[in-house]
Amino acid sequence: MAEPEKTTNVVQKVYQPIKVKLMRSSKGTYTWQIEILDSNIDAVLYSLDYLDAELRSRYQVQQSSKEEVKACQQ
Repeated sequence: MAEPEKTTNVVQKVYQPIKVKLMRSSKGTYTWQIEILDSNIDAVLYSLDYLDAELRSRYQVQQSSKEEVKACQQ
């Protein structure tokens, strides 16, 4: 009698420790949510500070820039 064929299933889990949700309001301002999954609190705080600073530099319009945009639109 023939033995049943053995099969091996490989399950691949993708672990993404950092999630950033970027949202744009109807006024054109941005907000974000940062989720970091790590057991090392120092790494979490470092990553959080870094990501927040990067997002602020890219997506927050400075007050002077807002005034320039309003002046151009008038």
